[in-house]
Amino acid sequence: MARYTNFPNGITSFGHPVGPNTQGLTGDAFFVVPSANSSTSYFNDWATKHLPKGKVFTSVAAAYAATTTGRNDTVYVFPGAYTVTSALSWAKHHTHLVGLGGPGYYGVDSYAPNVLMECTTAAVAEVVDFAGHNCQCWNMSFSNRAADAGNLCAVEVTSYGNYFNNCYFNGLMATTQVATAAAAALYIGNAGLSMFERCHIGQDVWSIRTGSDQGCIRFTSTSRPNNITFKDCQIKSHSKTAACAMVAVPAATSTGRNILFDNCIFTNFADDGTSINQAFHTTASGQKHSILLHNCSAFGIDEWQDDNLDMVIGTMPITGTGGGLHIEQTGVAGA
Repeated sequence: MARYTNFPNGITSFGHPVGPNTQGLTGDAFFVVPSANSSTSYFNDWATKHLPKGKVFTSVAAAYAATTTGRNDTVYVFPGAYTVTSALSWAKHHTHLVGLGGPGYYGVDSYAPNVLMECTTAAVAEVVDFAGHNCQCWNMSFSNRAADAGNLCAVEVTSYGNYFNNCYFNGLMATTQVATAAAAALYIGNAGLSMFERCHIGQDVWSIRTGSDQGCIRFTSTSRPNNITFKDCQIKSHSKTAACAMVAVPAATSTGRNILFDNCIFTNFADDGTSINQAFHTTASGQKHSILLHNCSAFGIDEWQDDNLDMVIGTMPITGTGGGLHIEQTGVAGA
């Protein structure tokens, strides 16, 4: 395991607890810089002069390939738009990804990129599949924007114990995508014990969503994943189709216990005033009490759920003499 004692000033001060330190208590560090051009030459020049030889790459996939599973290695990505033409399977356990441009939702598309991984190639299902256990991802943006029904999401999470902070998951951006019911911005598979904190999920400035019962978040597991938390997140949509949803739960096995949305904001923008019928689309055979809402709010959405299956429950507002005990969220806006 490498030990770095002369790291550039500030390299460990980006507000995250992963990556190298002078005591060598964590894994190796690898760096990604944009290919050199007139606007990115500074990063290339600086990296060449100051970072360890053999640790600097121009693609996230190449840097990831150099990591070792289970070692707490970290890939640091400098600002830039990194185009991918195939999905990256992030399958090594305890291997982390950190953007060095601040929160991921600053500059989310290629017109004003911050730290962005994007795909414009047709039939690429996701930009990254987080398939390793206990990985962390900070300050990254992901966009999947090819106009093809096979471009299903920006990120899929298919393993346990993963943590995302200040990331942006941008899907449903192009025609065909927005009409595909199975498309989303974020896929949640067997992602039990995972957490999404201060993330933005979905978009409200690209194509207008039309897929019936489509969600910005789509739960895709067949194994009932448990204990997944969304905290201080914003789930965003641009839809003039009332039958769209914000979160799709297409099967009884898609969710397990304790899927918590804590202090999250759901927003749907439609310049003609059309509201989405429901935030959560669930199935008739869904599990009871599996989706918990705490201090959440919704805008441009008529109801939390139309199905009223006692699957989506919450504490907003405090309910009568029950204090903070939950009430099934079944009322319409203004009720």
